[in-house]
Amino acid sequence: MEPQQVIVIHGSDVASSLEEYTRTLETREVSIGRLRPRSDWKQGLQGVLGTQFDVLTPRMPLTGYAPYDLWKLWFSRCSEVFADEVTLVGHSLGGILLAKYFAEGGVLRSRVRSLHLVAAPFGSDEASELPEGWWLPRGLSNLAEHAAHTHLYHSIDDPVVPYVHAEQYHEALPGSTLHTFQDRGHFLQGEFPELAQTLTQLTESNSTSKVGLR
Repeated sequence: MEPQQVIVIHGSDVASSLEEYTRTLETREVSIGRLRPRSDWKQGLQGVLGTQFDVLTPRMPLTGYAPYDLWKLWFSRCSEVFADEVTLVGHSLGGILLAKYFAEGGVLRSRVRSLHLVAAPFGSDEASELPEGWWLPRGLSNLAEHAAHTHLYHSIDDPVVPYVHAEQYHEALPGSTLHTFQDRGHFLQGEFPELAQTLTQLTESNSTSKVGLR
């Protein structure tokens, strides 16, 4: 059996303009810690899941500035090599990228087995801290139609994206599963066993269903 393909879209900072991003670079604190290599659960997911999965982590363009149109373009280009029944995982800005892409009618040649949004911001209007280019449309019905399973992961103590954003996604996506945590912050830890467990369970369930149909 072919490995289950998992695409993980990383989070990023975002600026409303190149000028704002330039000011951020001029004023951001510089320390030894910021310059050391850092990794979290995304880099280790392949080792945790094992050989029955094939984990890909596309490098998105202009992280730190992150114009939506360019992220959308590159995601669409990367999708040319997605396997059928692909699993999509988006962390932080990567989560709203997936939500906005499908909600606005974006399509893939691949069917989406499951969609996983981790600490994803729900930016829908001028009240959002995200630039206008990242705002979600008012209805997410198109998004709900693209994945057989949608899972949301958020922590009560997230200092970057408040927990209410997860509640907004859960309300807008009937049938989605909300996984609530108390102490994961913005999910920058080295391990995320609950995600790995859910991915494994969904794959095993799908394999059992296929066997039963034979």
